[in-house]
This record gives sequence, structure tokens and C-alpha cells, in this order.
Amino acid sequence: MALGEIQTYGFVAACLLGITAIVTFIGFVHEQLNKDKTEDGAEKDIKPCFHSEKSEKSEKSLQETVVESSSSDWQGELTNDQVKALVAYLDRVDDDGSLEKLLVTIANCCAFTNNQILFAKCGAIPKLLFLLSKHESSKIRTKAVQTLANLANCLENQHYIKDSLPGLINKLVSLPGLQEEEETVAILHLLVNMSIVNTWHGAIVTGTSNILQVISSSPHKTKTNALRLLVNLSCSPENTRRLLEEKVLDEMCTLLNVCTAEDDALRIITIIANILSFEKKDPQLRHLITDTRAALQVKLASLRGDHMANGNITDMIDRANQLLAEFQ
Repeated sequence: MALGEIQTYGFVAACLLGITAIVTFIGFVHEQLNKDKTEDGAEKDIKPCFHSEKSEKSEKSLQETVVESSSSDWQGELTNDQVKALVAYLDRVDDDGSLEKLLVTIANCCAFTNNQILFAKCGAIPKLLFLLSKHESSKIRTKAVQTLANLANCLENQHYIKDSLPGLINKLVSLPGLQEEEETVAILHLLVNMSIVNTWHGAIVTGTSNILQVISSSPHKTKTNALRLLVNLSCSPENTRRLLEEKVLDEMCTLLNVCTAEDDALRIITIIANILSFEKKDPQLRHLITDTRAALQVKLASLRGDHMANGNITDMIDRANQLLAEFQ
């Protein structure tokens, strides 16, 4: 037989073996994803289950999926089948350690816009919201909301999250303090992403009192993210009345009394300047800042002296002072 013919037959045989391996793997994944019973024959609950016994085969398949998702084939934009495989496991995994790894994998994949869209279309968001509202572990809830925050970077996905905003805002003040700080920070991060545009401001600004409570009673990292959220809300004129009625200017003035990091100081002054930028003809709105104006001017003057070297801060202070002068 000629050398060329041998090479041709060898190539064909290799291709057939490769196709056979792919078909076998797809069949295995399909079998795992559609398995409705555990190994002992008991019916498996189709709802998310976090504490029941699991089959070793299901766990092995999950581990293989997570390992594969770390390989070069799973970096960057995923295929629809890859996304479906990851989403399918969200309500099948009942081991917290494996579930946390799965959530981290999905969160990392959601750094890419196309992946964000695919995960939403494949039903990831309702499952993540379920974990956030029902799971007993703060660590799992934190990973779930971090993944939601990544998904919310895609404006198309925000529509699927909007109905959960009231519950998220209530969680800000219902979590038990420092033990749940990471979860609180993750929720604030999600709210910040949801407030990048003003589409959902109406639902978020109703929780201004909760946001202020977080600012006044939380550690630096949490407070910083709450200030970021207020910066976004203060950019919309429609929110001005609510922010004034909730005494946001008074709270910002109080914050200027304490030693504040420069980044947070800039956020505080930006919030003040944004609120003061509303239409000056409304006498009711003017009245809401009358008692705060003098104190603000004193604090801003002192702050300007402390941060002369920071042009961003001094420029924003000058803007705020110009706006305050219009109320005299």
C-alpha cells in the first residue's frame, strides 16, 4: 500500500475516533443533566436542595464541569451548551463547597458581555435570586449576589432583576452587622450597577433611609459602596426631592465632621453639589436646605484647606459653594 494511502486512512481513523469521543462525552453530559433519580432509586427533588444526600456520580460530574470551566476552552466567551451546563447545576448541587465553586466559576464567566446575555437567557437569574433569598449560608448568598452584580453590568439583564430591588434594599438593614459585611457590600455593588442609568432609580431611591443607615453605622468598605450608590442617585433630578426630604444633605454635612478618606470626601461633596443643582424656583425645595446651608459652607471651607493639593476635591468644593451662593 502506498505511503499516501496509509496516511489518508490513518487520518480518517483519527477523525472517527475523535467524533466517537465527542459523541460519548455529549451523551454523558446529557445523561447527567437529565437524571431525575439518585443512585438508590429515590425520586430527586427538582427544586433547589441544599442539605439532602447526593449521588457520587452527580458530584463527580459537577467537579469535572468546574475543572473544565477553568481550562482554556472555557475562557472568554462560552457556547450556549456550556452555559446551559453550568446553569443546570445551580439547582442540583446540595453541597455548599461545590456550590460556592460553581458560583465563582459563573461569576468569572460573566465578565464577558455575551456570556452575561447567555446566562440570563438560560435562566440563571431566577436561580441566583432564589439562592440569595433562601440559602442559609451567608457565603453562598454573597457569591450569588456577586454573580448577579456581574450580570447587571448588561443593561438588558437588569429587567430580570428589577423586581427584587425592594427586597435587596430591605436586606441592607436586616443583616446582622459585621458578620454579614461581605454580603452587604455585594448587595450595594449590585444596586450601584443597577443605578448606573436612571431606569430603576424610582425603586432604589425609596430606600434612601436604609442607605443612610448603612452609611452612619457601617465599616469603611460598606460605607464607601453606599456613598457610590448615593452619587448615582443624586445624578437624577427626579430624585432631588426624596433625597432632600430624607435629610441627605444633613447626613453629608455630618460626615464632613469626621476624618474621611479623600475618595469618600470627593463622593460626599459630589452628592452635595448634585442635590444643589436642582431647579431653584421651587420654594419648597429651597426651604429644605435653608437650615443646612450655613453649616455646609463652613464645612466646605475647612475641607478645602485640608485638601488644597487635590484638584478634584477643590474643584468640586468650588462648584458646591457656587450653588450654595445662589440660595442666599
